[in-house]
Order: sequence, then C-alpha cells, then structure tokens
Amino acid sequence: MDIQLTQGALERLSQSPSSSSLEAPLVLQVVSRLQPIPSTTSGGTATRYRSFLSDGQHSTVAILTGRLTKLIDDNVIARHTVLNITRGSASMKEGRPGDKALLVLIVLDAEVVATLDDRIGDPVKIGPDSSEEKPDVSNAAAQQRKQPAAPMSSNSPSFMSRVDGNRPNAGSSSMSGFSGPTPAVTPIASLNPYNNKWTIRARVSQKSPVREWNKDSGSGKLFSVNLIDESGEIRATIFTRHVDEYLPVLEVGKVFYITQARVTMARRQFSNVNNEYELVFEDSTEVMPCTDAVAALPQVHYSFLNLSDLGKYQKDHLTDILCVVRQASELSTFVSQRTQKEMTKRDLMVVDKSGYEVRLTLWGDQAMQFDASNEPVVAFKGLRLGDYGGRTLSLPSMGSYTVNPDIPEAHALRGWYDQEGRQSTFQSYSAGAATGGDNAPRYESQLKTMEQVREETTSLGDNQMYCTMKGTVVFVRNTSIAYPACSSPDCNKKVIEDPSTGQWRCEKCQKSFPAPNHRFLFAINVSDETGQSWLQCFNDIGEQLFGCTANEMIQWQEMGDAMFQKKIEEATFKEFVFRCRAKNETYNDNTRVRFTVMNLTPVDYVTETRRLARLVESYA
Repeated sequence: MDIQLTQGALERLSQSPSSSSLEAPLVLQVVSRLQPIPSTTSGGTATRYRSFLSDGQHSTVAILTGRLTKLIDDNVIARHTVLNITRGSASMKEGRPGDKALLVLIVLDAEVVATLDDRIGDPVKIGPDSSEEKPDVSNAAAQQRKQPAAPMSSNSPSFMSRVDGNRPNAGSSSMSGFSGPTPAVTPIASLNPYNNKWTIRARVSQKSPVREWNKDSGSGKLFSVNLIDESGEIRATIFTRHVDEYLPVLEVGKVFYITQARVTMARRQFSNVNNEYELVFEDSTEVMPCTDAVAALPQVHYSFLNLSDLGKYQKDHLTDILCVVRQASELSTFVSQRTQKEMTKRDLMVVDKSGYEVRLTLWGDQAMQFDASNEPVVAFKGLRLGDYGGRTLSLPSMGSYTVNPDIPEAHALRGWYDQEGRQSTFQSYSAGAATGGDNAPRYESQLKTMEQVREETTSLGDNQMYCTMKGTVVFVRNTSIAYPACSSPDCNKKVIEDPSTGQWRCEKCQKSFPAPNHRFLFAINVSDETGQSWLQCFNDIGEQLFGCTANEMIQWQEMGDAMFQKKIEEATFKEFVFRCRAKNETYNDNTRVRFTVMNLTPVDYVTETRRLARLVESYA
C-alpha cells in the first residue's frame, strides 16, 4: 500500500509562535507505544493516550483524546497506524533553560488510514531530545519565540491592549466589542495544564449564583460559569476578589475571548461538565467580548449517551441524557442521615430508543418544579451515574434539564415513542442482571480476581474504589451476626438495653422501645482460585444471603433452634458475584483494607460458561 505522509508538517508547526489548529489533511504515523494517561476524575480509566507521531521526516509528542481512546482500547489504533487527522491543535511547550521548545500535538479526531508493519522513513525528534540542528529562522515571529517571556506587570502591554489597543474596564458591564486583530483561537478540548499560551473563544452557557463560605481558615465567595465552543465545554470558577468584577460581565448567551486563566484538574463533585480540567480566573486573566462569528458557537453543548451504554462507565461519571419520562413518583421528604437536613426528591423512570429504562432522581427545587405530565421528552445535562441496585442517575444541584427541547434529536425521539415506544418492553439495570445480556462486556471488563484486587488496593490511601469479584462463600462468621437497631423509620442506630426498665434506648432519637429491630452485620470469607478475602455484609445483603430477617435469625440463635445453623449451612459453599467497596480503615493504629458488599448476585452459569469460552479462545 502506497501511503504518503504530510512531510514537513511538523517542522512548519514548530515554527509557529503560538498555538495553532491542525489543518486537514494532515497524515501522520504513530511511531511509538501508546501510553495511557489515567484520569483521577473518572475512576482511573484512560481518557487520553500519549505517543509520538511522525510525518516521515520528524516526530513529536502527541496526546490522543476524545473518541480516539475507544479506538486505541479496541486496538484499532496501535503502533505504526497511519492517521488522517481531522481536528486538533499544536503548541510549543518551553523546556528547561537552554533546551529547545517542544512541539506538542493534541489530536481530537482522526480517521484510520492503515496499520503498517513498520514506520515510514527515519524521523528525527523535534524538541530537547533532537540532535538535529534546525536551520536558522529569520522571520520575526520565530525570533520572538526564542526570547524569554517578559514578566507581567502593570506597565507591560496586556493581551487586551495588544488586541484592541484600548483595554476596557473589566469591571464595567459595558465592555467594548473585539475590534482588533483576532488572536489564534485554541479549542476548549485542547486546553491542558502543560500549555499556558492559549486564547479561547467561548459562549457562557450557564452561570451559577454567588455562593459564600466560612471556614476556620477564612471566608469568601465564588461563582462559576460553563463555557462552550464547537469542540466542547469547560467550567470556570471566579473567586472572592474577582467576583464583583466579572459577575455583571459574564452574562449567559454572550461570547468572550478569554486568556491567561489557570488550567487545573476539575473538581467533579462541583461540576456538571464532563471535562477533566477546569479554569480558575486569576489577576492576569483577560476577558474580552466577541461580536464576530457568534452564531457559529452552540448555545448548549450536549454529549448524549444512550441508556444502554451506562454500564460501560464507572460510578460518579457525568453524562447527558435525552429521554422520555415514562413515570414520575410523588414528591417525598426525608431527613438526611449525614447532614440531618430535610431533603425533597422525586424519582423518574426514563427510557430511550436503546430499549433500556433507568431510575433518575431529582432533588430540591428541581424536583418540586418538574412537570411530568404528558410523558415529556427531556434533555438532562450533568447527570451523575450511580451503581446502587445496578445503574441509576441523579441530577446534582449544578445540573440542569430542558423539557421538550427544540432540537432534531428530541423530535425524532418524540415520534418514535408515540409510534412504538409507548408499547415497548424495556430492559432495566437491576443488580440481578449484571452478568447477562447486553451487560456481559461490562461485567467481563470489571470482573477481577482476589489477587488483582489486593494488588490494586495496596496504594489506596485515603481514597476508595469499587470492584467486582466472583467467589465462593467458604465461611460465615456467626458469633455476632446482627446488632439491635432503633425501631424508628430511617434510623438504624444501635440501641442499648436499660437493665432497670428493660427498655431499649436510642440516643439519636431520644426514644425507648420494648424490643429492638435487629439488623444484619457480619463478615463472610470468600475464596476464588487466586486467594480469599473477608467481606463485610449489612442488612440487605444478609436478607438476600439467608432468605430471612435478622430478627428471625437472632430468635433462632437464642432459642438454640436448628434452623439457625441450617441457614448458615445453606449460605455456605455457594458462588456469587460480589460488587464491593474497598476503603482503608484504621483500628488500634493498624490500617487495613475493608471490603463492604454493595450488591450480591447469584452466578448466571450460562453467561459464565460463555465468558470462560471467550477467555479460552483469546489464548488460542
């Protein structure tokens, strides 16, 4: 196969004084091993890959992200694969003093041309590792790049003065439009902490109210905005002393040029944007209104995921969903055990064309204001994925939804549901279905042996992780199988018997009861072919394992009834799939990993046989 690479492309990009977009067609070849870059915000899964790309003459480091990670995971893209890059950017990263600047490519999308047996040509690296002397570049832009960056000061020309010649007052809501030469625009999807020479053009799609905090270390306030462009979206946070400056300026729907903000790892618990990075405005940050090409930027950026694909992602993954609300429960109010505050929620049952239904929970004002009449089509943004009982969705406070949005996908979904969807039968993500059907690939990818789990938890630290294991119950610790709990609804605290009155006292509820409500709390020893582990089980798991309540088990135990031992024996030497949470706990200055069973599923031996057959075939 005669394949021609775009020779000279990397040398031309290395001579650019700032970030630039990769112009198609750009045909490059992967010439090194693809190394995964795990994300700390997506369960440790690789969201980017690092490699070297070559144009036949030179090679340089590249970061492959977006949909390309799926192709890499599926081995469609590998070493010596030739790519036709359709979207991305290039930037120069300054190295150590005396070193050459390093050209870094960010590849957002590409087409696979072919995978060859060897590399094309004999490329030389561009950057600090290159032994090749590059020819002198006489143009002013290249000479300027070689000069060290001047320190920023109030007397040096800023980004705004260079662009506009007349920097407006950022604190005024009547900022002038962008009239000077347009800077090179970097796509939002290309932003990373390793490149600080960028300018984005983005629309404000969402703006949070100002929130205040008071801590021992001090107090302050903040607000955040979501910024979108054609490539993606990112969250920007503005803290205390810049709040009054930017609050009246950053209006929803308006477009701005932004530069010199700090790119940092995203705090996903506060964001509804599926981006591993976020922006923080600083003293050097420049913001300028943009009036040209405004219509080209989207108003809202959705990355819709089919409900059938939820099983491929880890807990706490953020996603956007377009669905039909098939059922909605009434509002319910309860007191949170963690915060002791009253909370309101509403559960929805949502479906889509993939044939799945999922429980989705709304909270607070969003739950009270939601109108589920006439089975509406709803676009949810920033949903958080849960794994309780299989797969669930929850809309956090920073999330949003639009009922019956005026977009083509919503109209198509409405037509499908009215014609055939309303009469369809949907598959659910129940815990019992975790090992069969369309969930088999997810089950196989998550299933780990006891030995693998032990190795992964050696560096757990203060974090926690979730794991799926298949094993046999070889021992049930029955010396203390349950504890006496409070009989009040939504209170599971341990109660203590008062010998003088014979009553059982709950210190949390400040109530006494004639008898406790026992709840299961015990440990089981589970074994597989690689080892064994102790797993802690709570009430729901105990009832599923023994097929009876804790009150019944305690009664049989106290009476010496043979039924107690029979239940223990029936639970022993049975094989299950365990979904567990692993977390370090310290007791008497000794730290060890405690595994808590979240879900318990009997092994589906038909599915398990197919899994083992595929495993054997992979070694054939």
